[in-house]
Amino acid sequence: MKSEARVSDFIKALRAALPVNFAGGGLFPPELDISRYWLSTYPDRASLFHCVSRLPSSGCWLIPTKERPQTLSELDAFLSADHTQLPLHCGYAFLENPKARLNSLTKHHCYADNVIGLGKRLNPIEVRWGKQDNFFRLAFWTLTENDAAILIESVKED
Repeated sequence: MKSEARVSDFIKALRAALPVNFAGGGLFPPELDISRYWLSTYPDRASLFHCVSRLPSSGCWLIPTKERPQTLSELDAFLSADHTQLPLHCGYAFLENPKARLNSLTKHHCYADNVIGLGKRLNPIEVRWGKQDNFFRLAFWTLTENDAAILIESVKED
């Protein structure tokens, strides 16, 4: 069933419902009594890219890389070869199969170790020059999981 409602119609409720931990990061909205417009929705990709392309050229975008270092020496080689890459925490590798544990917060639990991956710094000017399709292909991350890990990586193209 398709609805005619749009997310932007419920922006006030959305602001109130967003969790503190969101998409691998933290949201720290302004206090409720401060009337600051801090959350935006866009009806389509073109509207979002129009806003993004007008952002200041200070700072940088952090995008996922295709490289998957398997050892510290590979990580060092990737970082030495390209100064725009940064090491980052990109998920967890399971140290065991998930199983039921007494007093765990979820039905299944397992111990896991951090996974170190790579992100690439991208200049905002490059984002503007890259055009809309390039921005949406590069700039978004997704959480994926399998039997052995939970990872934050680039969104797969359809």
